[in-house]
This record gives sequence, structure tokens and C-alpha cells, in this order.
Amino acid sequence: MSPSVDQRRLSCLSVNHFPPPIAASEVFGRPMDPAPAPLVYINGWPGVGKEAVAECLTLLLGRDKSVLIDVRSVGLDGDNGFDQSPLLTPEHPRYFSFDLDVDSIQAGSAEESDVSPGDDAAALPSSGANLTRLLTQPSYSSRIAVLAACAPDTPAGRGTIRTLEAAASRSGRLFIPIALECAPAEHVRRAGSLQRQCSYKARRTSAPGSNPGNTLSLDLSGHGNGRFQQKLAMPMQEGLTVDVTCSPAFEAALQIVGFVKGCVAERDAELCSTSSSSATTTPTDSCKGEKDWGVSD
Repeated sequence: MSPSVDQRRLSCLSVNHFPPPIAASEVFGRPMDPAPAPLVYINGWPGVGKEAVAECLTLLLGRDKSVLIDVRSVGLDGDNGFDQSPLLTPEHPRYFSFDLDVDSIQAGSAEESDVSPGDDAAALPSSGANLTRLLTQPSYSSRIAVLAACAPDTPAGRGTIRTLEAAASRSGRLFIPIALECAPAEHVRRAGSLQRQCSYKARRTSAPGSNPGNTLSLDLSGHGNGRFQQKLAMPMQEGLTVDVTCSPAFEAALQIVGFVKGCVAERDAELCSTSSSSATTTPTDSCKGEKDWGVSD
């Protein structure tokens, strides 16, 4: 029985007109599995407004595209004197802490040993491993992690930076450092306002007869004796410095969003160049699409 006209036509098309299959990575010019979202670290002196900028940054990026990480035990006290961030409490809708509730995080998703920062004193031994577990959670992989903590240019501060960089590297995230600067006079004004807020909170939460003011006082003479003139710890790679003396937190967050977009675009171009070295198209042509984080240019 001779084949029908339709069968002969289908056979002809399948043999002569359909090209061989092409790998998906060559079609799109990039790996099919997107790289994890970056880790944005915001450094600055107490009272400069790190938490406010971090909060605005997560709002700009989107609640479903970012995660705000609390830092409690990296060798430094929080801005409010309670050894925690004033904006991040267990009742906060986006509260996460990488040194608490470790059992709730999947075990075995990261290395247990921490990276030694050389002569510098490392942060708490478990901080790097716990942060890595949080960053490698599948539900957080596509969400930009935002972390604000003061890391001065001291052994403890440099150890904190090295620990955060190691956690970002282990989780496959791009580490994007941000430093906030503020003029001395404005910084003293903000620190004084912060001290009054902390004292009010302490009076409400302290036990009768206690004197929490002794443990919550901030040294506002730091600008005179050079405490706040000390430099912040430097990361391994160059980041962005934002002067927040006259800029509100929202404007500072907008600058950070633009910088993060540029860093991610460079990272994507490098990934495309690696995965598409044999493709005929130019890597930059296939990587022009930007990830939409809810903020238009």
C-alpha cells in the first residue's frame, strides 16, 4: 500500500525542513537556571539611617522580590542598644534572623565551617553558616537579600565583612556593598533623636526599679574624639557610597536600586559570555533584558 499524500508531505518536511534540535542555552544566550539574586549589604555608623534605607529599598524592590535580614550577633550592637535592629522585630512581616531559629532552616544546604579572615577576628562562628543556610533556601533564591549592619575598620568589623562575603559566595549570590555617609552635625542630630527613642522604649519595657539608661546611652561626642571619623571596613570589591546628609532614605534607596541593576547586568553579561562562547550572536545582544524589580528607570 503506497503512502498517502499527507504522509509523503510530512516525511518530506521532517527530513528536509526541520533543523536539528538546539540547546536551550544557545537559543536564549544564557543559562536556563537564573543566578540567585544578589546580597545587598548596607554599612554605616549607628544613627546614620541604615535600617530606614534598607526598609525603603525592600519596598522599592517589592515585597515578593526582596527579603530584609536582621543582624543581631555579628559582634556589634544594634543602633537601638538592645543588640537588635529597631525596625526588625518578630512581629515585622519580613523579619528574618540568621542567628536565631536555626532548626527551622534546612540543614545540610551549606558548609558548616566558616572562612577565617586571617588576622582579623571573625564574627560569631555560626553566623556565616546560618546566613548561608538562609540565602540558599529555594524560596529565597530569586529574592534580593538586604542586610544592614555597622562594620567599622576594626578586626571585628573586617571579620564581619569577610563573613558576609563568604556567605554570599557560598550561596552563589553577588555581593553588593553599600556605604552610607553623613555630615558630622547631622549625624549628631540623628543619633540624639535615636537615643531619645531608645530611652523611651527602655522605660516602657524595663522592669520596675531598673535603670536602662545606663546601657542605652550613645556616645554623641564621637565626632569630637574621632570615633566616627574612623573609616568603615572595606569590602573586597568596590561598591557604592551614598551621602545621606540631605537625602531622605527613599532617595538613597533609589540610588541603590540603580546601582544594583547595573551590577546584575554586568553579572548576567559575564554569564552569557561564558555559556554562549560558541554562539554566533554577541553576548551583550542576548542579555539586554533586565529583570523587573518594580522600579522603572
